[in-house]
Amino acid sequence: MGTCVEKKPSKLKGKIPRGGSGRPFITPELEEEILERLGQGESLLRVCRDEHMPDEAAVRKKALKDEAFGPKYVHAREVGYHRMADEMLEIADATDKDNVNVARLRCDKRQWLLSKCLPKIYGDKPLELTGKDGGPIVWKWENPDDA
Repeated sequence: MGTCVEKKPSKLKGKIPRGGSGRPFITPELEEEILERLGQGESLLRVCRDEHMPDEAAVRKKALKDEAFGPKYVHAREVGYHRMADEMLEIADATDKDNVNVARLRCDKRQWLLSKCLPKIYGDKPLELTGKDGGPIVWKWENPDDA
């Protein structure tokens, strides 16, 4: 199945500096491309499959340890998750009787992921129980034999 994310050609030209693993170092240019693609809803795994990209574990490690890159990474992921929510509407609108089960599966998986990654926005709302006029709940036990 395709996705609504359109892959753009890399802005990097020429030789790419590589580390000992043969994967590229994370340069400022690569950081920018990674963040842009994450913001477009692409997964980090998909981004890092490209030959000119670093290993996804290196990107995650940098996001955890680099005080400048970390917040940008988190923000890009959040923007990407909102795009994923928009994609769910497109998937649902493009559904016909022949692909309804595939569309349902695609939407269900996205909905589950969104509920875990952005629970305040896309998660189930917790049930709040209160008593009369918003006060505490009062428990009263009545014995049916006394009636």
